[in-house]
Amino acid sequence: MNRVYPVLWGSFFLLLACSYGRETNLRLILPDLPDPRLSRGGQLSFVVRYPGRDGSVETVELEPGAKTLAVSLPKMMNTPVLAYPVLGWEEGYLLPCGAVFPLDLNGKQELRLSWERGFQADLFMTLLDQGIPLEHFNAPRLCSEIQNKCRGNPWSIDKERLVTVLRFGTFRADYIVQLKEYAVDVDFDKGVYFRSNLLLPGFVSTPGQRKTLEGLGRGYHHFLNSVEKETTTVYITEEEWIVFYPLRERIESGRW
Repeated sequence: MNRVYPVLWGSFFLLLACSYGRETNLRLILPDLPDPRLSRGGQLSFVVRYPGRDGSVETVELEPGAKTLAVSLPKMMNTPVLAYPVLGWEEGYLLPCGAVFPLDLNGKQELRLSWERGFQADLFMTLLDQGIPLEHFNAPRLCSEIQNKCRGNPWSIDKERLVTVLRFGTFRADYIVQLKEYAVDVDFDKGVYFRSNLLLPGFVSTPGQRKTLEGLGRGYHHFLNSVEKETTTVYITEEEWIVFYPLRERIESGRW
């Protein structure tokens, strides 16, 4: 039987006002790249996003190579922190790492971000951006259920569906479902490729050898060539697929 976990709205807005009036000082710890080849010997930097004292979202761009950041977070349950990697030659394509406060807090007042927690932090940030209260979500249970169902890839979860049901203030484990998966053959250029989702392995491509990409959910999927410093993009819908080849200025498409 699936249990229903209520999200109590109650006096949330009073609590929210009080929470944003109180802060805690923390040090964020940023993770290494899962595969250092992606940076091609350069230094990785991050753009960090987190809720500020007045309810707005703070954005801080770190210097290349910086691995820590001192921040003041509102003392509010389930506060998301996101960090987007910036390579210097490509921006906006890599999915973020993340953490949820206080769930990921250690005893040293450090909040350690991870690639595995990026999806959950992004989910909470989306809810926050839409004005949905966060404090009464059962974050440990929600994050645990996502991890149990994602088969090692939280970004395979249907986030749009999850946001929709969480807006109604209840949560059940069967609300967490994976996106329908598709496979596409892509004619990659020569190079060492990394996926926008850094939890998934990269690959080496040779000319004239098409690669079958499996497990693609609907939406955009970016494949970064760290040799040529260009990005091939695959776009998936429930009706069709489109591949954008930037070096060749060519597009392929098809229907399921």
